[in-house]
Amino acid sequence: MLVLHADSEIAPDTADRVLAALNARPQAVGGAVGQRFDLGTLNLCVIECLNEVKSVLLGLSFGDQGQFFRRAAIVVTGGFPNLPLMEDVELSLRLRAAGPMPYLGGGLVCSGRRWRKGSWLKCCITVVYMTAIYRLRRREGAKIADILYRRYYSSAALKAERCSGFRG
Repeated sequence: MLVLHADSEIAPDTADRVLAALNARPQAVGGAVGQRFDLGTLNLCVIECLNEVKSVLLGLSFGDQGQFFRRAAIVVTGGFPNLPLMEDVELSLRLRAAGPMPYLGGGLVCSGRRWRKGSWLKCCITVVYMTAIYRLRRREGAKIADILYRRYYSSAALKAERCSGFRG
């Protein structure tokens, strides 16, 4: 199975590369494919590089990198996480604990839309902060995911209202 964000486009050879990687490493439970953004700005290239480092060194991936896994592995790890936010982080943590996770470079082109809105640095800090909070409070499961979801999306909605002049 391969999971990716809705704003991603998959390269035609990605499925074949995933199958080849899993067939070559029967002990692998899953993994991730690499991504690049649809616009090659310096800021987005930095994010791409950070994602590569996170995947290669830490064995962690996000949904915009494209996560793949064997059906048996997802069953053993408790199924796909039913969380409103951080489901990709939780999936990556569960799979990493279950076994090897190869990282395949390239394969997806993702929209840089959310990174082009507002401050690039603030967006990076928000992602790092929310991921850290989730990992620190992970035992709370859906509760912490719900809290982070409400914080993230309510602040995004408020910012959109301020930018459009809407005061409700």
